[in-house]
Amino acid sequence: MKEKVYLQITSGRGPAECCRVVALVLERIVRQAQASGLKVEMIEREVGPVNRTLLSATIALQGAASGELADEWEGCLLYTSPSQR
Repeated sequence: MKEKVYLQITSGRGPAECCRVVALVLERIVRQAQASGLKVEMIEREVGPVNRTLLSATIALQGAASGELADEWEGCLLYTSPSQR
């Protein structure tokens, strides 16, 4: 049986910009997983306060390289607004 890994992406208590990042990260992980031949299953998706945003999402990745992909995305992403750059 191929390895199955669960990933949760969440905006925590961040503003709408953080919820947009959750949606973008989810799209990127799904594309990356599919390109690697992994099976992707959407477990949970909580819609955010603004169009095209997500408060959180949980997905399952299944395949030989699922652990490697999950390791690439482990940790926190820090959003910095353009005014702070």
